[in-house]
Amino acid sequence: MKVFNKVALIVLLIAGIAGCKEQILHDLTESDSNRLITRLHQAGILAEKTKQNDGGWSIAVAKSDAIEALSALSHARVFRKQRAEVPESSSMLPSRDAQRFQFERAIAGELELTLSALAGVLETRVHLHLPPTDPLFGRELTSEYPSSASVLLITDSEFSTSESGIKGLVAGGSGIAEERISVLVSGPQRKEPIVIAPQVEGVEHSHNNENSDSKIDMAVVPPRSATSFAVEEPIVLEDYQFEKRSSEAAWPLLLLAAFLLLAGGVAIWMTRKVGKGRKRKIVRSPRFESQLEGLSLTDEAA
Repeated sequence: MKVFNKVALIVLLIAGIAGCKEQILHDLTESDSNRLITRLHQAGILAEKTKQNDGGWSIAVAKSDAIEALSALSHARVFRKQRAEVPESSSMLPSRDAQRFQFERAIAGELELTLSALAGVLETRVHLHLPPTDPLFGRELTSEYPSSASVLLITDSEFSTSESGIKGLVAGGSGIAEERISVLVSGPQRKEPIVIAPQVEGVEHSHNNENSDSKIDMAVVPPRSATSFAVEEPIVLEDYQFEKRSSEAAWPLLLLAAFLLLAGGVAIWMTRKVGKGRKRKIVRSPRFESQLEGLSLTDEAA
């Protein structure tokens, strides 16, 4: 009887412990579950992952920490909406506007992935405006609204990349001039980037505290010698667009070549038909043959 009571007590304890946990996320991959558990641990919340029957993973926390855990994950932009996929055109030859729109979305998506890799970036949004271009020469058709880009970064306190670095990164990936790029950073106060200067001749060094015994030196680095992500050489937008969008000029040329081939085939067919008509044999009627014989006999008698 005592053994049965002990077993029942253990079962009740296990059920009570299991009942104190609440699943807050499920159907996750193992890598995503590990990343989210690490994020919750940084927020001071204990969590555990459990493998589901279908192969997915779920995350459970104590019931008392469920609301706090969801709030921490929401603040970390875990539940952000993914960019909607661009539907492919159903026509065999999509319009130039559809091609330009798909090109803009593709470049913007790649830039968002690149910016998301920066330390302290929680979410990114990139919007590009690329005017229509000449399909033959790749140049912009309108100058009233030139190419431009807008970048939104939602960051935490670990973000330290400069605005000029972000502009240089977007300019190098899209071909848009830096002065046409707008950057908005939303988040807590950013940390100032730390530049470690090497020991170079001609660079002035000074001690942080002359009265202390510290041997740490601080190098006074000129602004131009500091590391920067800014693009040094200007990007020629026309050359970039001509190189990247040569496909826009290909399909009109293909249509023109197909039309010329069709016209040439029709011309050859008409020429052969007319030639055959000219070579057609002359059919003589019996009356014409008798008249011709009578004329020949009259000539012989004469």
